Amino acid sequence: MSADEPPVITSRMVAIGGALVAGMTLASLWAYGQLPPDAAVPIHWNAAGDVDRYAGRLAGLFTTVAVAAAAAALLM
Repeated sequence: MSADEPPVITSRMVAIGGALVAGMTLASLWAYGQLPPDAAVPIHWNAAGDVDRYAGRLAGLFTTVAVAAAAAALLM
């Protein structure tokens, strides 16, 4: 492939990306059901490895899924 040719996106790539996002969604849905309503989900760690930011269970679990889906869509 030369520099002036656009990259080829195959249906296999789309299927793999979709399957990964679907798997993340299912895992987040499962975890959402397991956590109590007032759960605090760690979302950021400092350089020492200590948690320094928390989010509620909805934002903590599904923000990562939304970012992954958006990244996959942009890369396609």
